[in-house]
Amino acid sequence: MFLPISCIFIGIALGLLLKRTALPKLADRLFMPIVCALLFAMGYVTGGNAELMANLPTLGLQALLLAGATIVGSVLCVCLIGRFLPSPEGGFKGGAKACAEARSKACAAPSGKGRPADCDDASGRKDESAPGGIR
Repeated sequence: MFLPISCIFIGIALGLLLKRTALPKLADRLFMPIVCALLFAMGYVTGGNAELMANLPTLGLQALLLAGATIVGSVLCVCLIGRFLPSPEGGFKGGAKACAEARSKACAAPSGKGRPADCDDASGRKDESAPGGIR
């Protein structure tokens, strides 16, 4: 495990030292063929391993379940944590219900500051009195 991590750090150091040379352009051109060669080698070794091929249905199902559980868990965590983080518009998200409640309160306010420009008035029409639809 020491060798792969060392190679990563050596690559980062060389990238920082040699970034103003022609080496990064060469590395960009060589990157995809090298990755393809590594994937081919992994497939070749996997296909040649009889024990692994015999257990592939079981291992594949376990890998699929693990990947699915990881995705579902990540999405759930993002949804839960997102409720406690400020949104880019300001304030907190709090879900669709909280958003709808905040919008109805803002639209109930009299024309002026703080009222969204696309709120309908009591007659169901948009207020066209403000220039450009901005209130």
